[in-house]
Amino acid sequence: MPIFEFTCLKCGVDFEILFRNRNEKMAVACLQCGSKKVERQMSTFAGKIGNTSAGDAGCGSCAATHCGPS
Repeated sequence: MPIFEFTCLKCGVDFEILFRNRNEKMAVACLQCGSKKVERQMSTFAGKIGNTSAGDAGCGSCAATHCGPS
């Protein structure tokens, strides 16, 4: 179930809406003021790509408190 982020063009509030499926078409309205003048935003997310630990150890076996340059 995708979550889409929107910004209300009337009051400036940012909000998210969970759609039950990708094909669902529904009129999106601002959760605060009810305006239908909204703009879909690019979602941001964080993730780990590859092994960020030094050497051959996996991140789960490292004694460091964080990964990356010191």
